[in-house]
Amino acid sequence: PSGGVFDFADNTQTNARLTGAWLNPTSRLTSTLALSQLDHLSRTSPYTDPIKGTGDRQLQRLGEADVLYTHTSEAATIDIGTQVHQEYIMSTDGRIAGGPRTLMSADPYAQAEWQLGRWSIVPGARLSWSQQFGTYMSPRIAARFRVDSSLILRASVGRGFRAPDFKELYLDFTNDAAYYAVHGNRALRPEHADNASLGAEWAGARAYARTQLYVNELHDFIETQPLASSGQFAEFTYGNISRSTTRGIETETGVNLGPLSGEIAYAYLYTYDRGTAGPLLNQPPHSGHVRLSGPLLFGVRASVVDVYTGSTPMERADDGSISSTRDAYNRVDLRFARQSFGHADISVGVTNVFDSRPARWADPTVRRIYAGITLHARGANTQAPQ
Repeated sequence: PSGGVFDFADNTQTNARLTGAWLNPTSRLTSTLALSQLDHLSRTSPYTDPIKGTGDRQLQRLGEADVLYTHTSEAATIDIGTQVHQEYIMSTDGRIAGGPRTLMSADPYAQAEWQLGRWSIVPGARLSWSQQFGTYMSPRIAARFRVDSSLILRASVGRGFRAPDFKELYLDFTNDAAYYAVHGNRALRPEHADNASLGAEWAGARAYARTQLYVNELHDFIETQPLASSGQFAEFTYGNISRSTTRGIETETGVNLGPLSGEIAYAYLYTYDRGTAGPLLNQPPHSGHVRLSGPLLFGVRASVVDVYTGSTPMERADDGSISSTRDAYNRVDLRFARQSFGHADISVGVTNVFDSRPARWADPTVRRIYAGITLHARGANTQAPQ
């Protein structure tokens, strides 16, 4: 209900993916085609049911094609590939300036990995082309050193580029039923980044641990920014931050005790906006999760995950200081899966079991129940693995 009428928002998400591979002893060619569509229908009615044939529709489509060729020899392993994206958006209410829009982009890339004793050196580069923003080269070099059979050290430096996506540029999405709206910004500039990382990975017989330190120098970072709100209704847009820095640490450790397994992870993120001398918006400093998994009856395996997202700066005052903060969010997910049930794998689960809904959280946080089934078909000339 909203005043004297009722608001209705129907969001239908459809996804499809097709993957194929060609193999020989030294080469591998894989290709993937993915399609995604979001159909948003917004309606109002003086009744508790929407009126058929009314309302405004927004349609978003994303098509992605990915081709990767890998060749392995005694000297090196070489990867050559490309990713192609096509985005489409339309709206029947005139919110897309100039009518329906289509945007193409392509990202050819290549890298090689050389083994030099305990060292592995991986140089690479990606050429990003955008129909709207032109081309940009992103080089990167990474190194790996194997201390012994259980400990590996890693390091990398590189540059990055990301053009604004359709949502950030053109989307003018109002969800009256959920009391929020997101407005695109057609004046956005692409993001650029210089980054470096240093990490270590240890793997034992029943346990493992990983950690990574990183730093990013960002130019024109695209930030989600709130607009002036009216009552419960929250509005957001996107803006560029001319110069900013992020750095942090990510850690993860796990243990496998036969049928039981557990995992715990934590991440700390420090952000600095050089223009305001404060943190970036919508970037939580603390986050992490705890995962436990084990068997139940009749071959069913259960897993429970507790996902924590710390309090997050959301708005700035005129002097650049943080004027509002989003509450911390703790979510519990539950999943049950049964493998090899005939020729099918079956799973059911609940996301956000306790229906937690922190204030000022623009993303949907309601409880969701889902089910899935994977069917396996075996060819007549295919032997089962031994």
